Formats: sequence, structure tokens, C-alpha cells
Amino acid sequence: MRYSIANNRRLCSQSPQQGFTLLEILIVVIVVGVIATLTTLSIQGEDPAQKVERETRKLAAQISLLQDEALVQSREFGIALWQNGYRFWSWSPDSGWLPLVGDDNFKAHLTIDDLEISLSLLGQPVALEQVPANGFPTVKPAAADNSSGTTPTAPDFRLNLPPIVLFSSGEASAFEATLAHPESQLRWSINGDIVGTLKIASEVVQ
Repeated sequence: MRYSIANNRRLCSQSPQQGFTLLEILIVVIVVGVIATLTTLSIQGEDPAQKVERETRKLAAQISLLQDEALVQSREFGIALWQNGYRFWSWSPDSGWLPLVGDDNFKAHLTIDDLEISLSLLGQPVALEQVPANGFPTVKPAAADNSSGTTPTAPDFRLNLPPIVLFSSGEASAFEATLAHPESQLRWSINGDIVGTLKIASEVVQ
């Protein structure tokens, strides 16, 4: 079976009158929905198959919300995956790519039990590492490029670049993230295309 997460993030004109714009109201509704989803999906006691589905839907909901944030803030965001976790990133012309902090909706996350994540970009598998026992790696801000001797420019965009990038234009990296558990016959995946559409699918593992 296959599900789609709607991408309602296209052109929305600014009203000359005071009050909330349609886009702002939409973001509030999405945030409330994601919080409700994450709360519901945090219920414990599931079997491995249910845990895989819960983790998949949670990650998909967070990616969808972060896509909206990229549009609203006119800012680039990203997601880096490990075999047993993931972390959200943000881009700044002052410090480059850094882990996103200060927002409870986008906390770094370790998966539960033996659930394992895999990633493909443009159909090619990406080698993922385990999150170290002492936690996610520390990342230092990137220094501005002053090699020309003139006004410093933004750090190299490719430095610390996460594999999945969500652009402020609404475009995104094309990817497939798969979540599986050795005790579950169902494997779940999140597919994202270059225009930001997300699809969730499951398949039986033989």
C-alpha cells in the first residue's frame, strides 16, 4: 500500500490587511497536526512491525513540516541519516551547515531497538554509519571564505552538507529512506522527489 503526504506549499499572496495570511494559518494547522501525530505515535507497547511504521510516519511528518519551514523562512534545511538515527540541519551564510537546535519538533533522534535505516540517493545506496555510543558527532561552525583578501563570503555550501537538502524554493533532494527491523516482515520507506513530494510505502520482506 502507498500513501502520499500532500505538499500544500505553493504560491500564496500576501494580504494587504492586518491579520494572519493563509500560509501562516496553514503552518499553524500543520504544526498542530504534527504534534498530535508525534504524540499519538509515541505510545509504547507495539510489536516490531508497528514500531517500524511509527518511526517511518514520525520521520515523514517531520520532513514535511521542515519543508514548510524552508519556504516560510526562505532558508535551507537538511536531514542527515545514520543506521540508528537521524539529525536535522540548517544552513546559515555565517556558519554554514549546523545541526538544528532549539526546536522540539526537530530534535536529533535515535531509533528504538534494532530498527535500522538505509538511504538511497538517485537510486544509489549510501553507506550509513552507526551513531557513536557517546552520541551524535560534534560539528563546529564553518569559517567564512576570505581567500580572496576582500569581503569574506559565505562558507562553502558543500561543507558538512547533509545528504537530504530541503531548499527554500520548495525543491529537495530526491531520496529513498528505508526503515526495517529484523523481527518484522514489513519494510517501510519514505520517497521524496525533487519537487518536495513525499510518499510513504510498505512492502513485505521475503
